[in-house]
Amino acid sequence: MRINDEACRQVQAMIKINVNLRLGRAICGAVFAIILSSLVAVPSHAQDVQTAILPEHIVEQYDLDPDGDLLMVPVTINREVYPFILDSGTTLNAYDTLLKKHLGPLQQVVDVKTASGTESLKLYDPPRAYLGRFNLRSPEGVTCMDLAGVRRATGHDFYGIIGMAFMLDRVVHLNFDQGKLSFLRHDAPRLGTPIRLSIVREMPRVEVEFQGLGWRSLLVDTGSVGIGSGNLSARDFDTLLKQGNLSLLGSCLSADLSQQNSSARFGSIKRLQVGREVHDGLIFSDHVNSDILGMGFWKRYNVTFDFRNRVVYLQKNQYDPALDDANRDLSGLQLRGKKGQIVVHGVSNGSSAFLAGIQPGDRITKVDGKETAELGIRTIRRQLTSPGQEVKLVFQRGSQDFDVVLRLAERRTFGLQPQSTPGN
Repeated sequence: MRINDEACRQVQAMIKINVNLRLGRAICGAVFAIILSSLVAVPSHAQDVQTAILPEHIVEQYDLDPDGDLLMVPVTINREVYPFILDSGTTLNAYDTLLKKHLGPLQQVVDVKTASGTESLKLYDPPRAYLGRFNLRSPEGVTCMDLAGVRRATGHDFYGIIGMAFMLDRVVHLNFDQGKLSFLRHDAPRLGTPIRLSIVREMPRVEVEFQGLGWRSLLVDTGSVGIGSGNLSARDFDTLLKQGNLSLLGSCLSADLSQQNSSARFGSIKRLQVGREVHDGLIFSDHVNSDILGMGFWKRYNVTFDFRNRVVYLQKNQYDPALDDANRDLSGLQLRGKKGQIVVHGVSNGSSAFLAGIQPGDRITKVDGKETAELGIRTIRRQLTSPGQEVKLVFQRGSQDFDVVLRLAERRTFGLQPQSTPGN
């Protein structure tokens, strides 16, 4: 899953159980055959004259997060309710280590590839867990992992992940205008322009055409949130940059479920097309070997993922593209949560934070007079997005406190070479 708040460099927690919970079947990075037309024939139920999803079409419905990022849903385990996220960027369901007591016996241990090498993954019998009327038990095993680091980075309290093992046979409708996430009946009308999905190793992918690159097959990843609309491989990112089809804006901090953190570049793409939908200026980050279309793109539409029939439907909503710019961090700080504290992981050269003398390893303790422990990392990021605004910070270095005032940038780029914490 991935995560963004944008601009100079920021914590981008890419929520990816892509540690290849595909039992060692890493997603193939090769380019898939170009689809001559990504538009598909509309199934008969999608040609219904109705222009809205009616109550009788809905199996289960939940509120969307106001930020429009992670798709949070309540899961009941032994009469206790826990927030989980829906992540089409992973296959198996995952449970936080705090819920391990609810899991069944160990099924097997398998070796899987992750961003940091090969790791052993334990699979357990699933617990008696329910999402509304849906029973989440399945023959596939479930994983157990420590999600505390991702909770800190995202500011979201969630304790599990629901992957494609559950969603592969579902129809998921996201109406951002109404703030609703719905699971639909299979005979419900589909609204919007249909675009073909392919399922590769149980993962959904969509064809995207980039100016200067041609067609690329991108992972449909509802767990990827943060800066911009998605990720490109470092190779494609560099190609677009050399062509002048990408404008480099800065770098951001990327974190994944394996607790690995790294800086990634991000830039504005000149032109891309998904089906009939054409976009200019979308922001993408680079990654060693992942091509992803995340929530930064999908939230521009009221979207229906018909995973069962391999189609996604896009219907433009009231999303304001100006929010892309408004959500950028303008302080130059890369922040991450660490043991209950807000720690500076990196500082952009030339930024207001850099000029104020803030260094990697410093701990931010107050923002505009309020304790950071009370605000949370998401609220802090929002406070660093208004052009020209002055923000008072208190940071701690060793045992000494420092008071500074940051004057946020006026929509400009900072130096692209990050300072980073030694040993991190």
